[in-house]
Amino acid sequence: LLRLDRKLLPDEPEEGTALLEQLSRDLGFLLKQRMPADGSVPEALRGRPGLMDYSLLIGLVPRDTPGGLCRLDVNDSRTYSSPIIPAESWRIEAEPKTALIGVIDVLQFWTPAKCIARTLKRAAGMELDEDWEYHGEMLDTLQPAPYKQRFHRFVQEVFVQGSWVDSLFRLNDGDWSKVLEKHISQLPFEQGKEAERRRQYQSCGRRLGRQHKTI
Repeated sequence: LLRLDRKLLPDEPEEGTALLEQLSRDLGFLLKQRMPADGSVPEALRGRPGLMDYSLLIGLVPRDTPGGLCRLDVNDSRTYSSPIIPAESWRIEAEPKTALIGVIDVLQFWTPAKCIARTLKRAAGMELDEDWEYHGEMLDTLQPAPYKQRFHRFVQEVFVQGSWVDSLFRLNDGDWSKVLEKHISQLPFEQGKEAERRRQYQSCGRRLGRQHKTI
């Protein structure tokens, strides 16, 4: 999605909203799950409530293709940039498709083994971004509640119009310093340059603000 600056815009906004609401309920159900309390799992290995390690699967097919339990008619939208055109005038092209959507993967609890795995990944420097800054949120081994929040916020942006340049900004609460270099590098070339420009602009503004306060 990021590499093509691609979004899936629902034909009917109400259906898109209903899908996200259902997804939120499904993720809430996963968050409430607990390991069996019948003694089949040793107490030392029992995990906290909540399942994690799920992923979003989206298949795009021509309209009127049968099948799929969760379907949504969308416009498969791509943003095309140019070095001579400002970001607000980038060209958007869309093609009608049907999205078949599901949540898949090997669901797991936050067990002591998962906690150890996160510690080992941090010790191995796996939370280092491509600019050698530390970003603990980039690790995929994350406790169920923040995992759910991060997953749901990302899925919401998939179905919102516009470039992923704007989405990365929103996903990081309007703070470009939190945006991963790893994510910026996945954008098309011109979109990546625009993201870097905005990050530098915000950083310069903050430095000027701090200098003004010290005067």
